[in-house]
Amino acid sequence: MIVEKWDLKKNVKFSELFDFRMARYSDLNSIMEFIRRFWSPNHILGNDKDFFLYEHGNCDGTINFIIAVNRITKEIVCIQGFIPYSRQKHVLHICGVMSKTHPNNKVPLLGVETMSRMLHLLRPVTYCGIGTNPATMLPLVKRFFKRHTGVMPHYYMLNKNLETFEIAVPNLHKETVLVAREKKHLGSFELIQDFSDVVSLINLIKTSDNLPFKSLQYLKRRYFENPIHRYKVYRLRNGAGQPISLFVTREVCLNNSRILHWVDYIGEIDNIRKSQNAFEALMLQERYEYIDCLCEGIHENLFYSIGFNRKEHDGKTIIPSYFAPFVQRNIKIHFEKSDPNLIIFGGDADADRPSTH
Repeated sequence: MIVEKWDLKKNVKFSELFDFRMARYSDLNSIMEFIRRFWSPNHILGNDKDFFLYEHGNCDGTINFIIAVNRITKEIVCIQGFIPYSRQKHVLHICGVMSKTHPNNKVPLLGVETMSRMLHLLRPVTYCGIGTNPATMLPLVKRFFKRHTGVMPHYYMLNKNLETFEIAVPNLHKETVLVAREKKHLGSFELIQDFSDVVSLINLIKTSDNLPFKSLQYLKRRYFENPIHRYKVYRLRNGAGQPISLFVTREVCLNNSRILHWVDYIGEIDNIRKSQNAFEALMLQERYEYIDCLCEGIHENLFYSIGFNRKEHDGKTIIPSYFAPFVQRNIKIHFEKSDPNLIIFGGDADADRPSTH
């Protein structure tokens, strides 16, 4: 969808006022300045050029941002970032990130038009965004793009062997109520040491259709070459010792305590059930306060079956979402997605990207 006209009485078109195009390396300094001025002066994409190019740069000299440039002043007036999961058109998934319009802009719906140009240019099969502003952008994507929106469910498994918690604030009375689980067909985790192991495994693992397709190049760059975060990728073996899925995790250390984010998954969704004691064993072995997971699109009963609880955002148990800086309270993370059945995790889009420089 391209809106194109913004003033029907004057018959003025967006294209007459703005040049919508894919950004190039020559636009990098201007985009970073735009982010510092109109998004946040301390945002990592406005201050760290190397990280910006890691996150959005391409080897052909383009940058994964669609920009709207005023045809008269030649200034950038709107930016729309995105992250592609592959270069294969027939399975292309993209995530929208950082949509921002110049605060002095007087043209209605310029941000919607810029997003529309991005979708028209890339024509993704599926699309998602995590952290969508519920007051500004979320109503627009629902109206103009028919997005499915809501709050990301947040699941967690507390370490019941600990008496004190530095990061979580558990409602211990409630947490003593455990969900009954069957202990059969159990699997075990094995830490992957090198990306070559992922390459050899990927064709052996069946992946659910509702998970967005992620290329090997994306997985390598995202989880094995990240310049800031260090990820731990585990293969799950079933009771017969066969590898059946991959779990991507990231440790967070704070106040002399540690937790583990489960941020991504590759495999058949039902195989998650076989991880029920693997997570518990890992948590006890590493003495994590808890293991948590942001995930939308999987029924909560599956998480209950492996010993996770679902966080009540307005409840007494606090499982933080923000760590840089650390905010010890429950925070709602909003999402948008093109397909109601699409499954997204906390590692999708830019939800697990550092924000401050």
